[in-house]
Amino acid sequence: MHSVIEKKNAAVLGLLLLVAVIHAQEPVFRLRDLDNQWQEYGDLKGNKLTVVDFWATWCQPCVRVIPLLNKMAGEYADRGVSFIGVSIDGPRNQSKISSFIHSMGINYISMKDSGRATKQSFRNTLKSF
Repeated sequence: MHSVIEKKNAAVLGLLLLVAVIHAQEPVFRLRDLDNQWQEYGDLKGNKLTVVDFWATWCQPCVRVIPLLNKMAGEYADRGVSFIGVSIDGPRNQSKISSFIHSMGINYISMKDSGRATKQSFRNTLKSF
C-alpha cells in the first residue's frame, strides 16, 4: 500500500512538474482568500514550484485527491514548493467552503474563484500548448 501511494505521489508531482515547465510565463491572478481578502499569486507562490489545484465541494475526484495534496504539501514545503487550493464553488456553495476545508484538514493556502475566471484562464493557457 505504501508503494502505491509513493507511486501516486511521483505521478502527480511529475505531471505538475511538466505543467510547470510548460508554463514558461508565470501565471498572474488575484483571488479572495477565506477571509474575503484579495491575495495575489506572486505573494503566494513557492520559490521553485507552485501547485494550483482547482476543486469544488461537490466534486468527488477533487475530494479524493485532497488528502494526497495535504501529504505532498507537508513533504515538499521545505523544498520551495507551495500548494494553492482554489475553490470553484458557485455562489450557492460559498457558505460551505470554510467548513469543508476544515473537515478535510487542508493544510495549504485556499482561495475562492466563484466566477471561475482564473480556472478558465488556466484552461485556455493549457489549450495553447
